[in-house]
Amino acid sequence: MFSAVRLVNSYSDRFDEMERRVDVLYKELKKRVDGLLMDLAAEVEEVTGFAIEIGSLDIDLRTTVSVLERMGESYYRRAKAILDEFPEYFLRELGRSIRLSARSFEEKIDVVLKIMHILYLAGGREDVYHLNVLLYAYKLAYKSRIRFASLFVLTGIARFLKTKDYVLAHALAAYGVRDVLPLRDRLVEEVWENPGVWSTVLQLSYDYEVGSLVNGELLVAWGFLEAISEEEAL
Repeated sequence: MFSAVRLVNSYSDRFDEMERRVDVLYKELKKRVDGLLMDLAAEVEEVTGFAIEIGSLDIDLRTTVSVLERMGESYYRRAKAILDEFPEYFLRELGRSIRLSARSFEEKIDVVLKIMHILYLAGGREDVYHLNVLLYAYKLAYKSRIRFASLFVLTGIARFLKTKDYVLAHALAAYGVRDVLPLRDRLVEEVWENPGVWSTVLQLSYDYEVGSLVNGELLVAWGFLEAISEEEAL
């Protein structure tokens, strides 16, 4: 099992190098996403009669949701294929800096989430955090029964990479995996009515399932929790 403690203790001197590799991954993911979105935009123009750019600010959230739900099955498969390749590519790229062993697909996703969260803690880069929240949504897409979950997550990633608008990016991804979000009972409004709430729910779910796990591993390993318990006992 990949440990957050192992990463910090063994590779903290390589965090700057790893962050540079994350930037390489950004560019590669954006290139792959742009290819799909160009085809998708052409399909939208044919279906709806007007040109839009999926993932950008040129289309409002309600229209984005409506359009994506009308797309053909081939786009869902292509979106899923792009996302499926990312953990493997990520680990291969980071493998140049650290030694990793992850076998199952789920384990690879978990390793990526842990690494990205630790890099966020180490460097404080908000873009690393927000992209990791979107990758967490991708993990949830595997549990979702919503057939277009992967496409919504990918569109959220595209919006974030293009505009850095994490609120709408997270809201789109959250909409795609709304049936499996741990805090989904808080989603009482439509996503286009209050995207901020949808974004917050996705972030809180991430913090609960990923952030707290990594933080807890580090606190236990470094003896912080034990020290606090001893202090309270005095």
